[in-house]
Amino acid sequence: MCLNGEKFEHHRIGKNLDVQKYAYKNPEGDIINVKDHIKDLGVYISNDLTWTRQIEEAVSKARMMSGWALRTFCTREREPMIIIWNSLVRPHLDYCSPLWSPRPSNLKDIDMLEQTQRTFTRQINGMENSDYAHRLKMLKTYSIQRRQERYKVLYLYKIKEGFVPNISKEYGLEFTHHVRHGCRCVLPKYPLRGKSVRARDDSFALTACDLWNCLPSVIRDISGKNVSYFKCKLDKILYYYPDVPRCSSSGHSFDRHGRKSNSIIDHYNNRRIRQVLDQLTDI
Repeated sequence: MCLNGEKFEHHRIGKNLDVQKYAYKNPEGDIINVKDHIKDLGVYISNDLTWTRQIEEAVSKARMMSGWALRTFCTREREPMIIIWNSLVRPHLDYCSPLWSPRPSNLKDIDMLEQTQRTFTRQINGMENSDYAHRLKMLKTYSIQRRQERYKVLYLYKIKEGFVPNISKEYGLEFTHHVRHGCRCVLPKYPLRGKSVRARDDSFALTACDLWNCLPSVIRDISGKNVSYFKCKLDKILYYYPDVPRCSSSGHSFDRHGRKSNSIIDHYNNRRIRQVLDQLTDI
């Protein structure tokens, strides 16, 4: 079989100087150049395992599609605008988001993603002078961050129930059951140093595990049900977490550094919200 040498890409992850670096060649005998980013199944993977490039690409595509839709369709009525957003723009921000969506402390990338939906919803008739959080409530939709965190929780439930494979055979996610705390997700310990810590903090495993443990036990203890059932219950639980993006003037929670946050992790650390959630016995 004849292979196209121009499509070969060399991607080296990490900067370990103790590892011997090889010069690989394509079928024509030319050296394959090392690239900082490669695109695999529509997702950009960086050599330092951060997702800024992928987030920038997703936002760029969403903005291009949003601009095209606003130029093509004259209407600004609520229902058709929501259909345009859901079918043409939002899929660019949803694609494979459990893998690359930013961790709660990555405020720069979170704000970049939110700005796309914030700008689009402002174009809807009657929403021009409303706060972004108020627009989300009136439109009955999630913020981008809340939607991506919801995807991570849903995928973690699929792992727990065996609907999809675990992330690793050796370092896979584990679930423990406690009489008082219910079903909790445990991230296996493995040695890390240097930039590996940042890669772990950006990973699906760590962020999804933290999100899962910030849900009340009434939702974490669900077992033996299909994904649709769990999704319905999860949406009812998420109602108790304020969905107030950082750009809003009030109503949000704060992270451990005192910065505005809309993550369910930081909302759960709010004593008032946590008391309400921990008292739930049925949903």
